[in-house]
Amino acid sequence: DTGSAGTTGAAGAPPALVTCNEYYLHGSPSCTLGASDDVEVDSLAFSPDGRLLVTTASATVKVWTLNGNMPVAEGHILNGAGFGVVAFSPNGSLLAVGWKGNIELWNLSNWTKQQTLTISSSSNEVYDVGFSPDGQQVISIDVNSQGIGNLYVHSITTPQALYSVVVTIPYALSVSPVATATGVLAAVADQSGTVGVYTVGSSGITGPTTLAATSGSAAYAVRFSPDGTVLAAGGASDSLVHFWNVPLTSTTPVLPD
Repeated sequence: DTGSAGTTGAAGAPPALVTCNEYYLHGSPSCTLGASDDVEVDSLAFSPDGRLLVTTASATVKVWTLNGNMPVAEGHILNGAGFGVVAFSPNGSLLAVGWKGNIELWNLSNWTKQQTLTISSSSNEVYDVGFSPDGQQVISIDVNSQGIGNLYVHSITTPQALYSVVVTIPYALSVSPVATATGVLAAVADQSGTVGVYTVGSSGITGPTTLAATSGSAAYAVRFSPDGTVLAAGGASDSLVHFWNVPLTSTTPVLPD
């Protein structure tokens, strides 16, 4: 949405917006929740230079440029199956799109498909995707109809995964933007309410270190800070976001929540 900030809310509450416009595949500019033309937006990403916004809904990826803070349809639309989850490479040259059954890599200099990365089954749904800090690897998670998933590491140059490990009902993935001496950290939030922190090294995937993201079930969100020194995660049951210092020296979150 776009709009002008209105009155400032009470402590801890966001400001009200005076105006609001919706943008996606439908024609109505109404911001009414539950409007008949509303569609579920499954994923979005800004390019590193802030010039492009990519959104996904209804198995469709739409590309926008930004005129100030207003998105303007750029013209490229990508279609696939499943949710469609997106991530830009760190230098902004590639766009990864995770579909049902595969991950596509698009070269943004000419909008050609550079590679299609394979996963364990054409019926598995890719739930999240990211790039290693050097942009040479794609890290992703998927889930099958029985709730069993995988954490994959692909090279950007070959279809088959370099490494993979089985994970149970993963919901979200975050890849640290900063590599360590032993490799790249990948954090996976899952249905059990935990976050598994894996290390992707030159010879495979190790870990996880398991963190309790919520007091109940279902950890839905996990993110590394831009400098890679903090990991944040939250879930469905306790309305809290927990924080850990990275490198991890303890599984106990730092305060305050």
